[in-house]
Amino acid sequence: THEYTLLVGATILPGGDLPACEAIAWAGDTVLALGSDAEVRAISRGDSHVLAFKGAFVVPLAAPLGA
Repeated sequence: THEYTLLVGATILPGGDLPACEAIAWAGDTVLALGSDAEVRAISRGDSHVLAFKGAFVVPLAAPLGA
């Protein structure tokens, strides 16, 4: 299985030079995707945990993608 966690509907503040976005996906301690809700949901194979954080601000405590 691909046990991804998707957090959607929020304002993600990834830090570095990356712009704010509305969704993030991760597995374990690895960030897999940042982007719109649709972009992040597209990586799911149907067995992901989806967390809807409508209106929340989220700051990931890990290195941004590509770091």
